[in-house]
Amino acid sequence: MRKKIIILPFLLPLFLLSCGDKEEKGKNAQSSGPLMVQGFVALPQQGGGELLLTGQIMAGEEVELRAEVAGRVVRIGFSEGAAVSKGQLLVKINDQELQAQLQQLRLDQKLAEEKEARREKLFKAGGMSQEEYDEARNVLADVRARIATLEAQVAKTEIRAPFSGTIGLREVSEGSFVNAGALIASLQSNDPYKLEFSVPERYAPGVRKGEKVSFIPEGGRDTLQATIYAYDPKIDEASRSLRIRAICENAKEGLLPGAFAKVRLKLAQDASVLPVPAEAVIQDLGGQKVFIGKNGKATPVKVEIANRSALMADVVSGLQAGDTVIVTGIQQLRPGAVVKITAVRNSDMK
Repeated sequence: MRKKIIILPFLLPLFLLSCGDKEEKGKNAQSSGPLMVQGFVALPQQGGGELLLTGQIMAGEEVELRAEVAGRVVRIGFSEGAAVSKGQLLVKINDQELQAQLQQLRLDQKLAEEKEARREKLFKAGGMSQEEYDEARNVLADVRARIATLEAQVAKTEIRAPFSGTIGLREVSEGSFVNAGALIASLQSNDPYKLEFSVPERYAPGVRKGEKVSFIPEGGRDTLQATIYAYDPKIDEASRSLRIRAICENAKEGLLPGAFAKVRLKLAQDASVLPVPAEAVIQDLGGQKVFIGKNGKATPVKVEIANRSALMADVVSGLQAGDTVIVTGIQQLRPGAVVKITAVRNSDMK
C-alpha cells in the first residue's frame, strides 16, 4: 500500500529552501573544479620585422612666455596664432617710474663725467691728490652701475620672442595687471617637428643615431619619415624602456604638436621575439596582456607586441622563453583562477 506524503502548509517554505540549498551546493561542486584550457609554449624565434610603438609629435622648440615683473600691460605686439620673429617685442609692461629714475641717473652720469674729467686734468698737472681724483672716479662708476641695474629692470618689462615661430592664444589683455610669473602665451617653432617614442629595454642596445623610423599621425593617412637624433642615456626604471627622439624629415602643415602617432621601427635581423597565438592577447585600458599557466593558476602578464597577424603576435617584452600561454577559455579567466592545461603546443606546431 502506497504511503502518502503530506506536507503541512507552514512547512512548505522550509522544504523548498532545503531543495534550493541542495541544488546550489550541486552547482558549486560542479564549478569548483579547475578550468580546462589549452596552452602554448612561447619559444624564441628570430625577429627582423617591425616594432609597432606609440609616439607623440612635438614642436621643434616650445616655451611658455611669462612676465618677469609685476605691472600693467601697456602694449601687446602680436596677433594670436600668428608668426613672430626672434627678438620681436610681444608685450610691454608699464615702466614709467623706471624711465624717470633712469633719466635722472643719466643726468647724474653726465655731471659725474664732467667732474671726473676736470679732476683728471688737475691730477695730471699735480694740482690734486690721488685720493681726490679716485673719489671722482668712484662716483662716476657708481652712477654707471646704477644705470646698468635700471636698464636691466627696464628690459624685464619687455617680453620678446626668444626664437622665430608661431605664437598661441594670449592670456592677458592690454591694460590688465599681471603678476610676476603670469602666463602671457606659448610660442612654438615647428621647423622641424620632432617625434618622441620609447622602445622596450631589450631593444635599447640596437638603437642608433641616424636610424630611420616611419610614423602615421593620429587621424592621418600618409606615412612620414623621421631620423633618430638623440635618446636618454639610461633606461626608465618605471617603464623599463628607452626614450627616443627623432627629427621629422618630411614634416608638413597639418601636424599638431602633442598629437599621438603610430611608429614603426625596423628590428635587427638578429633580434629574437616570442611568437604566441593572436587570440591569446587581450587588449585592456592598461595596454596588452596574456594569461600564463603557472603552478596550476592563471597569472596575467603585461606584454609588448611587435608584429601581429590574424594568427600570431610577436611578443618583445613581458614573457620569458618557455612560459605557457593560455589560448582557450580566455573570457572565463581571472587572476588566480585554477586551471588545468589539457593540451600544449609550441611555435614548431602552429
